[in-house]
Formats: sequence, C-alpha cells, structure tokens
Amino acid sequence: MSNTTGSTKVLNAVIIGCGAIAGGYDEGQSSSDVLTHAKAYQQHPGFSLVGCVEPDQGRREQFMKAWGIESGFSTLKELNASDIEFDVASICTPTADHAGALEKLLNHSINGVLCEKPLSDDLDTSTTLVESYASAKIPLAVNYLRRWDESLEHLKKNIADNQWGHLQTAVCHYGKGIRHNGGHMVDILQFLFGPLTPLEVFHQQTDHTESDLTLDALLQTQSGAGIKLIGTDSRLYDVFEATLTFEKGQIVLEQGMSV
Repeated sequence: MSNTTGSTKVLNAVIIGCGAIAGGYDEGQSSSDVLTHAKAYQQHPGFSLVGCVEPDQGRREQFMKAWGIESGFSTLKELNASDIEFDVASICTPTADHAGALEKLLNHSINGVLCEKPLSDDLDTSTTLVESYASAKIPLAVNYLRRWDESLEHLKKNIADNQWGHLQTAVCHYGKGIRHNGGHMVDILQFLFGPLTPLEVFHQQTDHTESDLTLDALLQTQSGAGIKLIGTDSRLYDVFEATLTFEKGQIVLEQGMSV
C-alpha cells in the first residue's frame, strides 16, 4: 500500500531474489552510479523498499542489513501470507524462477512488476504471461535498462525525424548468449527501428550456457534494411557495440552502447 510523505506519494517495493543485480553490485561501493534495483529504490523519493525474498538465509540477512530492509522472507508464498503490503515488485531471481514468481504476483493487488531479462526461458510461457498481465491491467516491464538512456532516446527521436535518412545496414557485436546480452542488443535495435524479422542464423557458439547460445544472425527491419548480429566469446572479454550506417552518415554505439 502506498503512503504519502509531504506532497510525495511513496510506493512500497519488494525485491524477489537478492543476488548481484538485486543489490550485490552496489553493496560496499561508493560510486554514484546505480547498478542495482535496491540502490535505485533507495535513492528514488517515490519508493520505499519494505521487503525482500531470498531462500538463502545468509544472503537474505546480508541483503537486508546492506539496504536497511526490515522484512525478509524465504519464499514469495511467505511474503504473500504476511501482513506486508507492497505496490511494486522487482524480480531478480534466476531465469528459471521468473515464470513462477510472475504467476504468483498476478494474484496480488499490485501496481507494477519489473522483471530481469529474459522474461522466462520459454517463448510460449512468456507470451502467456504478457497476455495475462495485460488482461489484469498490471504494468509489466523487462529491465532492458537502455530504454531509459537519454542519449538513446534522443537518437530514437532523430531517427524518427529522418535526420539521418534511412538505415542502410547495421553490424552489431555482442556475447554471453542471445537471451542474455543478445536480448539487450535486439531490444535496443527494436527500440530504435521497430519490429525486426529474423532471416537466418549462420553460426553459434557456447560462451554462456548450453541453453543460451551466442548466435550470428541476420535480421531485417520493416523497411528492408539488413542487421547483422555477430557473436563474440565473452569468456575472453566483453563487447557490446553497434555500427549503424544511414543515408546521411554513420553512428557508432560503443563501450556498452554509449552514443
């Protein structure tokens, strides 16, 4: 349940899964950068982090101490059975556990859910979840964080305003699985250019997990421009960059997608 502090409406938030992206990357760090859900909630005046769910007791207690969280639970069932009222939830569990958590949250009166990518490890399951949340009128977002990058939002507007002309081609390098880092690449390309059609996969490698291969593939925009995804071996080093060639010039997104 939300509460009001002065003139600011504050939403109560819970984090499900207490690993690195939930808060671990920021624990003990003095940087002003926000790398995790917990730090984002903590620094935003519109949210109060009131609870967390983590089956590992030691990790749960460490997480609660690091972020000043009073209520912790070993399962989402325990959270739902408690008297803790919350408005939004972040799902930061391993991918295999996403669907179960999302299904349980559908039965909770909630204002929104932010889930780490990918939404699930199965396309049909993901489609059903999206449809179920839409039917329940519960906002559901996947944490493709570059959607909120002001420089990329500015680039999207410039492309839409035809300042660069039509896209001729794009060449994009990534590693660590098509659903893991590759999912970020495909999402930002669709953010900039609209729906993409996969045409061909011409190479694959295992540099992440056997269930999430890194693919070399050819995609196509709705206007017919070709986009090449080229996989790299993330065990050697990380690369996440794209070269976009337009009629009026070329844009390079580098160092993790800075314009």
